[in-house]
Amino acid sequence: MGELVADIVGLLELGDKAESLVSEFSCTEESLTRWFRESALRWQKSDMCRVFVGLDSNGSIVGFYSLSTATICRTGVSRSSTSGIGSSEFPAALIGRLAVRDDSVHMGIGSVLLEHAISSCISISEDIGIKFIVVDPKDGVSAWYGRFGLRNSPDGRDTRMYLPVKAARARLN
Repeated sequence: MGELVADIVGLLELGDKAESLVSEFSCTEESLTRWFRESALRWQKSDMCRVFVGLDSNGSIVGFYSLSTATICRTGVSRSSTSGIGSSEFPAALIGRLAVRDDSVHMGIGSVLLEHAISSCISISEDIGIKFIVVDPKDGVSAWYGRFGLRNSPDGRDTRMYLPVKAARARLN
């Protein structure tokens, strides 16, 4: 195991600089490891998403997250966060995938990555309309996302979690 969070010395967008490090990354969720190794760079180059990586002091990738646009249905969010707006869908930023390297779990790296992702979404919302930040959590991690203010769908049928950008902004202030 590495050191606590201090191990992240930089966050940068996945690109040519980090491309050679992608194949070395492995996390406990095989589908995330496979996506990162096989698809992340291709998706980024085709403008499907943006992928950000956290680097440790050795320049190795300790975690990543992806961002893209999405929509969320009115039924997937609380009435109070949509009152006065007559739309059935709302613009959102999707934190599509987030993972931490196998040997770096439970060290706060995921929290740093998620906070950075939320902060990036807030910044983006200054330039384009984004009402919500959404995630599609893997089984067993909803409570962890809840610690950052993300809420479950009020109807209980949708596994997607959301955070109003207004509430995210307030958390930072």
